[in-house]
Amino acid sequence: MSRRRLGGLNPKGLMSLAVDEETSAGNQPLQIPGFEIISELGRGAAGAVYEATNTETGESVALKLLSDEHVSDGLQRERIEREAAAMQALSHPNLVTVYDFIDDKSVVGIVMELVRGQTLRHLLREGHEIAIDEAVRMVSQIGSALQVVHDAGLTHRDLKPENILLDQEKNVKVTDFGIAFSEDSAGPRLTLTGMTLGTVGYMSPEQADGFTKVDFRSDIYSLAVILHELITGESPDGRLEPPGLYRDDLPDYINEAVVKALNAKPEDRFSSATEFVSALQGKDPQVKRGLFDRFRKSTTT
Repeated sequence: MSRRRLGGLNPKGLMSLAVDEETSAGNQPLQIPGFEIISELGRGAAGAVYEATNTETGESVALKLLSDEHVSDGLQRERIEREAAAMQALSHPNLVTVYDFIDDKSVVGIVMELVRGQTLRHLLREGHEIAIDEAVRMVSQIGSALQVVHDAGLTHRDLKPENILLDQEKNVKVTDFGIAFSEDSAGPRLTLTGMTLGTVGYMSPEQADGFTKVDFRSDIYSLAVILHELITGESPDGRLEPPGLYRDDLPDYINEAVVKALNAKPEDRFSSATEFVSALQGKDPQVKRGLFDRFRKSTTT
């Protein structure tokens, strides 16, 4: 088996422990040279994530491996390799660290930091009201990580609660860059014009139509959807809807920031994830004051 260390790899990036389905370990024990498989953590359409121990160092890691039927799929192999390579130059405490890329005839996958905790989806399913400050804190961490990603010319394209991990201190780790895209990529694109990749309900309008060019502002839209869901328990489902319609304790500047980030036109959103975070903290003078009041009056008349 070839274990190819990605050159100079010091990223805080990537993983797909954000698979939320109920799973159970397979009947056949999985054998990966150099690792002892402890348990299956999650399973998706193309593979599974396992907790494992590096038998050389004793370190606990997560292994994201393609399923047997996808190992021979050239597109899936390239996608998972890009998932690791896309983030190899990045470092941020709110991105999961990638250690190695495994490439063999029978085993293809990524060796990653093991994050003990839960996904943001699990937190939402608990049904408890999330404090405004806590929701803004988590989204600010995501935004800070996204700024590093965007500065590198990358767009995540699949931000959703399933792809956000929370460690035991409730700090965020952004994961799953399997469909991330770089405008500077010299290799072949993994999607074709007219093909939509992403998750309905979290995709921006331009991403959903499959034809419009998608950039970092699509991630800002998705982040606003996540914040709306954290605050209200509901996704706006494509509506330009302030979360304050559901929570009376929400400051107007947060409503105004969310409305701006949910604009259908990318050019009407924030020009960076950092600006969005600043607006959520009431520090961005570009956000139009009184926007929420005008929206509230228009919906009651």
